Amino acid sequence: MTAQTTSDTNDWQYGLFECTDSLSDCCLGFWFPSCYTAYASHISDEPLWASLLQLLFHPYGLFYLRPASRFKRDIEGSLLKDVLAVFFCSCCTAIQIKREFEDEYYQSENPSEQIEDHDKTYSEQPYSQYYQSQYYYQQYPSNEQNYDY
Repeated sequence: MTAQTTSDTNDWQYGLFECTDSLSDCCLGFWFPSCYTAYASHISDEPLWASLLQLLFHPYGLFYLRPASRFKRDIEGSLLKDVLAVFFCSCCTAIQIKREFEDEYYQSENPSEQIEDHDKTYSEQPYSQYYQSQYYYQQYPSNEQNYDY
């Protein structure tokens, strides 16, 4: 199924039982639920303690994560619906949360500051220019030596 926009409906982009659309997500969520939920907590930009809560106390950490994700995205719903979703299908709930934030997370990891030139991709400041810059020598003054051979 395709994702729907949340701006019109204020609903989850992915339904609770759309977890079977991705076989890898479904398997990881079922076989490694605490690790998968900790990852979902991480990409939803929750603090580190929330990810640790997911690892140590799965599925109880989802009782925190689902309402927090809903409030962060301004998704309509109730605490009762959140509790029922976590209680009856914690794996599907973790997958839903992870998929909700996944696109945004990977876009922030790959910023659009890339310049394409002749089938090569360069960042705005090439690697060699960084080490020649004044900024580098302010951080690492011991490397500011002139070697005359």
